[in-house]
Amino acid sequence: MSLYERIYIAGKVTGLPMEQVKQKFETASDKIKIALKAEVYNPIKLICEINRTRRLLNLPPWTDDNHRKHIMGACLQYLSNCDTLYLLPDWNTSKGAIMERDFALKMRMNIIYG
Repeated sequence: MSLYERIYIAGKVTGLPMEQVKQKFETASDKIKIALKAEVYNPIKLICEINRTRRLLNLPPWTDDNHRKHIMGACLQYLSNCDTLYLLPDWNTSKGAIMERDFALKMRMNIIYG
């Protein structure tokens, strides 16, 4: 059994091009899977899946500008399923990632600073 079983990735999203964000989180996910052999929870994939479902229901997609509260609520719920938070190097420039780090500290999760 590994010390890290379910790892959530957090980092800066707001203000960056979505393709750059997707690539950054996917690269981190791949590295974690190889190095730590853990299940990775990628919040970018979560939000993309939520938006796919919303489109099927003819609802507008969640965007960072208009739905930040909903996005962070979904992300914190997702994070609560994990035992470890992996912070990308730019985490401290992101209000959302700081909130996720604070949540992980409060929940006494393992934290890995990337």
